[in-house]
Amino acid sequence: MKRLFFIFSIVLMVSSCFKDGPTTTRSYTLTATFEYTSDVYQKEFGADSIYFDVKGGTGFQFNDLVFYHNVDTLSAEFNGGLLMSYLDIPKSEVTEGLENQYRVHSIKGLDKNTFLVFHQEEDPSLMPKNEMEFIWDQYGTCVMAACFVNNTVEVVDSLRANFELGDRLVLKATGWLGGQKTGEAEINLADFSATKDSIVTKWTAFDLSKLGSVKYVDFSLYSSKENIPLNVCLDNITASIDLAY
Repeated sequence: MKRLFFIFSIVLMVSSCFKDGPTTTRSYTLTATFEYTSDVYQKEFGADSIYFDVKGGTGFQFNDLVFYHNVDTLSAEFNGGLLMSYLDIPKSEVTEGLENQYRVHSIKGLDKNTFLVFHQEEDPSLMPKNEMEFIWDQYGTCVMAACFVNNTVEVVDSLRANFELGDRLVLKATGWLGGQKTGEAEINLADFSATKDSIVTKWTAFDLSKLGSVKYVDFSLYSSKENIPLNVCLDNITASIDLAY
């Protein structure tokens, strides 16, 4: 598989010395779309590319949020956590032959190119400590709102081949602040409890408001049947940000 990599530099916030307290306040809605300028795509991405931090093996930033993964720095192989992809279907000649574990089942609905793929390893030691971080918590709050989720091609194929009545595939998001859990939210990525073949195959809203104000967000996948690939696509992660510095 051809892979192109690049590193997003972390932009440092310029703040006052706090001698007289905060002098600037900002309140806004942040939506992490993982879309970049055309010159970045032309220079760094190809139609068959995914991105993770192959050199540092830690993660990447989008505005005020950092997304983490674990990479074997010797082999430069992705282990677990979050990477970026824009592999959609149907396959083009350029992407033919690529694995479907990082290919979203349908790109339609968000009018987007790039999205996240969360991959969960069975061995917890191969996962990052956290998947998402709000980096300016010392200056304010990040209150989660929602994101969109979709299954990968590989997952949908596996579910259709293996799931039976009563099986479920669930994505859970957990918020953390000050070492304490702030809340949890769940969404069914496949639910065969009542209707067979009830599988998420398009971008679907996932309400994250139960997480509240967070510093970290962790994701986890649960399947009632073994040997189902533990991958899911995420996009348009939205939060309300309030800063004072």
